[in-house]
Amino acid sequence: MLKKIREVKADLFIQVVVPSPLRRTFDYRPPDNFDRQLLLPGVRVQVPFGNRKMLGFITGCSDSSDFPPEKIKKA
Repeated sequence: MLKKIREVKADLFIQVVVPSPLRRTFDYRPPDNFDRQLLLPGVRVQVPFGNRKMLGFITGCSDSSDFPPEKIKKA
């Protein structure tokens, strides 16, 4: 009997800074159709922030986050 091997995809998160009084970065998931080579510090991205969309800048990428993955929105 053959077992199906499930491919495990590592999570990828981008840290984004937005013009906000909060002096910190925010974690987002990359968009569905993204080129990982374009996710570089300094690249501008549009992200959901509260009830609106804001432009921010990527400050870094990571394979983990301090927040539950299901709570993190897509950029």
